[in-house]
Amino acid sequence: MLTEHIFVFSLLGMRKMIFLSALFFALLVIGCSRYKPDAMGSYNELITFGNKAIVDSVKPALMDVWSKTIRTPQEEKLYRILYRRPEEFKHYRKYRNLLLIGRIGAYDPISKMVTEALDSAALEEARLGISYIFTKQDIWARNQLVIFLVSPDANLLSANLINDRRELFKYLDQSVNERLSEWLYDRVQGMGEQFEIEDSLRNLFGYSIRIPRNFDIETLSNNFVWLRALAPDRWVFIWFTNEPPESLSIKWWRETRDSLCSLYYEGDVVVAGTEQLEQTEGLGDNPVYRIRSLWKNPHSLLGGPILSYILYDERTGRLYIIDCALFAAGTRKEPYLRHLQIIAESFRPVSE
Repeated sequence: MLTEHIFVFSLLGMRKMIFLSALFFALLVIGCSRYKPDAMGSYNELITFGNKAIVDSVKPALMDVWSKTIRTPQEEKLYRILYRRPEEFKHYRKYRNLLLIGRIGAYDPISKMVTEALDSAALEEARLGISYIFTKQDIWARNQLVIFLVSPDANLLSANLINDRRELFKYLDQSVNERLSEWLYDRVQGMGEQFEIEDSLRNLFGYSIRIPRNFDIETLSNNFVWLRALAPDRWVFIWFTNEPPESLSIKWWRETRDSLCSLYYEGDVVVAGTEQLEQTEGLGDNPVYRIRSLWKNPHSLLGGPILSYILYDERTGRLYIIDCALFAAGTRKEPYLRHLQIIAESFRPVSE
């Protein structure tokens, strides 16, 4: 059996990653010795198991960590925490994201599974309250993440979750995006990749972006590219200027985007007041701002979500907007918006 790693969040100062030699329960041994199918279910589902009393105690903290919403324009959850009974575990054990909650000293099946999954050193850290979360990949299926939460006390576990909520959300979010990216660009199981278009954009404009097989160039000009896919209608545009403004603002971004949409789209406009700005990581070493917002078309009833990135490349002095949007009436938009996010965050100036 191949040696694998479990990632551990520690509460002693800076969080550390420690190595655990193996998992000691029978299902893992079976999982490692047999062919594993691809994981089931949605990437934004977190299937949760634990003793009802324990789960009820930590449920508010779990909601605080992972149950975040975005407007599309309806409110949609980035992750849906789905609680299932312990006796249903066998049915769900091959799902993509599993959360198993156990209490040290408890005798319910999930607590026993969680504590038996840890070696003696990890279990002692959990018993002392030093560490409380352990993660493992691909136990029962490929492209699977299993999160173990374990603590001697439910109140202590809730406090730790709330204190570390940003890191915990980021960890799950990055894991989902990495696994989904593999599927999105995989030629066999997913959509494949448009290498020819990628090379053309690199040569023309000096940047790279990964493009799935079902996206094509809709419009191309001196400093603007519009990539589009249908069913549902979704798109990414990349625009740059060599004369960036002295200062950036939401107002500048809104006016710039509206002018581009007037020129290249059908007059779509940003719904003023819906903008949410944050500084984020990714897209190389350059500072990046991400904006979530909504768009509408004043000539029709169409509208939907926007996910837009502003990047300044210090090497070239260029300012980029990498902008994603979609129209998908009558269906959940979060999954398609995440696909667009993965495409946008693959953007890099060629120098990197």
